[in-house]
Amino acid sequence: MRTTCYRCFRPPSLCYCDHLPSIQNRTRVTVLQHPREQFHPLNTARIVENGLSRSRVLRYSLSKFDAVLQGLDLPSGAAILYPSADAEELESLSASDVPGEIVVLDGTWHHAKTLLRDLPALQKLRRVRFCPPAPSEYRIRKEPREDYLSTVESVAHVLKIIEPETPGLDGLNRCFRHLVDLNLGARSEAPVQGRSRKRTRPRDHRFPEVLGIKPARLVVIYCEGTSRFGTRDGRRASAKADREPLVFVAERLDASSSLHMVMKGAVTPPQKLLNHLAISKGELASQAVTSDEAQQRIQAWLNPDDVLVAWHASSLAIAREIGIAQQNLQLKKTYCDFQVANHRLSHHAPPEHPGALEAAIVRHEIPCASPVNAGRAQLRLTQTRAVLGWLRAQSGHFP
Repeated sequence: MRTTCYRCFRPPSLCYCDHLPSIQNRTRVTVLQHPREQFHPLNTARIVENGLSRSRVLRYSLSKFDAVLQGLDLPSGAAILYPSADAEELESLSASDVPGEIVVLDGTWHHAKTLLRDLPALQKLRRVRFCPPAPSEYRIRKEPREDYLSTVESVAHVLKIIEPETPGLDGLNRCFRHLVDLNLGARSEAPVQGRSRKRTRPRDHRFPEVLGIKPARLVVIYCEGTSRFGTRDGRRASAKADREPLVFVAERLDASSSLHMVMKGAVTPPQKLLNHLAISKGELASQAVTSDEAQQRIQAWLNPDDVLVAWHASSLAIAREIGIAQQNLQLKKTYCDFQVANHRLSHHAPPEHPGALEAAIVRHEIPCASPVNAGRAQLRLTQTRAVLGWLRAQSGHFP
């Protein structure tokens, strides 16, 4: 199993943490990270987060970001770094006009435009820009224009303009160049794969690395939501209605602790759904918590290096909706990939409905004691834990 550094989220051979600077900057930097950028292996916001004493990286789902920004402690002179036509040139500002805090959008340029467009709180901030002294050194990911820089390069240049007296700012770019060099070196050492390569025998299936971490760090979850738009004449008001978080259940694989919460929202869930989840109206009225309260409880219960494991992507999506942005594993995809690889090696057709959780348990005779009088959430959680333990055994790791 390949190990991972959980500070930079890179394998040991590509870890750059020894090159991270320790800079005591005066101007706080707030990075708003697009959800799709969080676990990108070449994300440079982690250098900003770990290298500056006054920095923070906000990681939320898009639906949560604006509410978080509304309550954020931004000073009156805060500005967003964005190269629009109406942005002020940082180099031309007097000392009294320099922003007291810089907000930076982290992601592709398409992601940055999306964040600015969809978050009204950002649109109220003044905008600043700068003229890059040289093209980006991001030799792995291509910028859309020569005068566009990566997140860490932009932050380093802004701080050099605002507080040139601060020592060590060049350390951000040195660490960034080291990251790029490491990855380019790894690419050059990788075998060349071209159209003319010989066909080889299918290799044994490779399981995700996180499957083999300690059971206490694997947190199995099941989440379910209800339509934000309620029902009308017994039918959903919209075929594509968003799901409002309703139930969050979680348990560590080693069964050392668990968490079970019902959440209240703007729409009362239909009685049929409550029956499926074994939730009474009394429980919904007396024990349900708000989404914000749920987020606080979950974040207090989780450890930073915990990995969320869910069978369906929908459970992980609802967890992000609550505001939980942990490293995660979609078990259904892992299981289906394993099934396809096994049947390719044996030259047999894969089974029908390989992604059905109950069918997987029956197909492989996986021991799974169904909880008595439990609702769908607890049942799915128990089944997911059983399949997770079985897959760990198949991968060669002890359950």
